[in-house]
Amino acid sequence: MPGTNKVRFINLSLSVHYKKSRDAYSKYKLQFHKMNNLNDQMIW
Repeated sequence: MPGTNKVRFINLSLSVHYKKSRDAYSKYKLQFHKMNNLNDQMIW
């Protein structure tokens, strides 16, 4: 497969980027889930 190396490189750089910003991402995800729960309560 010719495009495998490019995909692997993209995945590698993405994983490095996420390792750097994992804490911020998990905080954002937690806040997002809280907002979703609030929206569900408001809808129902």
